[in-house]
Amino acid sequence: MTIQLYRILVALVLLQPWGAHAFNAARWLQEFYQNDNLGSFETALEHWKSRENLEDIDRRQPIVGFLSFVFEKYPETIEIALKNPDSLSQAELEAFGNALHRANTESAKEALKTIRQDHLLTQPKPAPLLEIEITQAFEMDLCWGYFYGSGDVNVVTPIVNVLGYSQFEAARDAYLDAREKEDDELIQKYREDAFRYAMYEAARWSLAFNAKRHPKVRDHLEQLAQTSPFANDLKAILSELDNVSDAL
Repeated sequence: MTIQLYRILVALVLLQPWGAHAFNAARWLQEFYQNDNLGSFETALEHWKSRENLEDIDRRQPIVGFLSFVFEKYPETIEIALKNPDSLSQAELEAFGNALHRANTESAKEALKTIRQDHLLTQPKPAPLLEIEITQAFEMDLCWGYFYGSGDVNVVTPIVNVLGYSQFEAARDAYLDAREKEDDELIQKYREDAFRYAMYEAARWSLAFNAKRHPKVRDHLEQLAQTSPFANDLKAILSELDNVSDAL
């Protein structure tokens, strides 16, 4: 997972109320595709809102990806999420709006009007997460959220493709050297490629974390490792799983 996804999962756990029967929102999110537990959907929403997980643009991305799938497959969840639209903050409206826009069903389009996010209807539908070419870190979080909802391992493949950014390791080193020397020209020159290498590292970490927790992800990576141009990275990730913590 990316740093943002790790932050939201940790926050969801640390902020659970004490007690033997406390609701674990992080585990419910990650395991949803295994049991389609819609009975706890409203409880999860209340947790996210009360912990302000939807207020932070980075922390809400896995939730947006997750909701985009759930709103599409289970349209009844839209009414649950938006039952008190006037009570929603601007950030919550944006989060739900983005998820509805990605769902792109008739129910979702009507809901966008209800929450005054219908300006999104005039914008092109975002690329399906199953087909997206990831260029920004938050898009990995969208993909993981979608996977937690759907269990569709094909949405993991765009994250695997980020491993191609390993080619920017030298640029990362040059950027760090420029930072140390306070060379603004070189900092500017290498900044974007250094960011791409950071995305590569985040992709590797997220793939390892989720392969450890989800056999479907591990099996998918094992298959890709036979033919992928990133086979060396994938094989290294798989070989190191015993050292990966999957605790929530």
